[in-house]
Amino acid sequence: MSTFSSLLLVVPCLATPARGEGASEVVARLQSSVVQAREEAAFDARAARMRAAIEQAYDLEGMASGLLAEPWDRLQEEERAQLLASLARFGAATYAASFQEGGAERFGELASAEAGETTARVASSAVAGRKTIALEYRLSSASGSWRIVDVLVDGEGGLAGLTAELAPEAEAGWTGVRDELDRRAQRLAESASEVVARLQAALIETMMAGAELGFAGRRAKLAPTIEDTHDLASVAQLSVSRAWNELSAEERRKLVDAFSELSVATYAANFDSFGGERFAVIGAETPARGKLVKSTLTKRNGDEMRFDYQLHLRQGKWRIINITVDGVSDLALKRSEYGKILGEGGIDALLEKLNDRIARYAGGEKD
Repeated sequence: MSTFSSLLLVVPCLATPARGEGASEVVARLQSSVVQAREEAAFDARAARMRAAIEQAYDLEGMASGLLAEPWDRLQEEERAQLLASLARFGAATYAASFQEGGAERFGELASAEAGETTARVASSAVAGRKTIALEYRLSSASGSWRIVDVLVDGEGGLAGLTAELAPEAEAGWTGVRDELDRRAQRLAESASEVVARLQAALIETMMAGAELGFAGRRAKLAPTIEDTHDLASVAQLSVSRAWNELSAEERRKLVDAFSELSVATYAANFDSFGGERFAVIGAETPARGKLVKSTLTKRNGDEMRFDYQLHLRQGKWRIINITVDGVSDLALKRSEYGKILGEGGIDALLEKLNDRIARYAGGEKD
């Protein structure tokens, strides 16, 4: 039995309504379900276990109504049922993706707990490798029993964050929210290998129309897939190593923006035409942290190149943080180059270098 599955969650009981569990007991039951679900190797099996737990522990109706631009009581019974099912699927997929091999491993002890007559907050944590993630569960007993109405991760996100993200879909009506929740749940189910395969399929598709699209067209076509399959903000941070801590918030924003634009431009410049090339995923490994997906690119002359992708979990989704091509790590190259530029000219010199390279790619240069 793993350390995670043997963890005992013993938490104090908070103020309890006339019926049902205390707020902390609801959280403990949910976390216990996560412990059990993590033992399932298959994503669908983990998600199925978590959906049942979510439907018992969460106030899904209250959360769903908060996502809408229209009043909840205007929806028909069947429409409400569909939206609640989509929210439950999305929540279950989030847990199934976050708590798996390569992701969060166990829960920490409760740090604090407080409650009023109808609201409560329960603080906890999850451990992923050497990182501890702060969790804050917010509960309400308005329905007569404690139910979770929000969860903050490291003080961010939560229902307010999801509501803001879904605002454009909410303007289109409840079906827009339902469909976007379903789309997000489907993406969360992607394995690391499937994320890499999706990127590579987009590259081949773009290469096949490369001449017709031109650089600007290739960049526009590839940008959504690259941004969705890579954790560009984390790679930007890793590329400057400790210098990140010395940057202001504005400098960090500029660096991430320039780095992200350069990453898309690099793909658009170098994957510009098709001559029968093909990618193939040949295996995946689980190192100490994250996933390593191994693949090959067969060039038009028949030669093979190795493309190995390192991925980590970001908000429950596998995202690329490094690519090693024929044994040469892209992240290692960037750290060396960027470190030298920062040492000689600081962040302004690095931003100038990145923007110059973007302009060169747009002008027709390639690696």
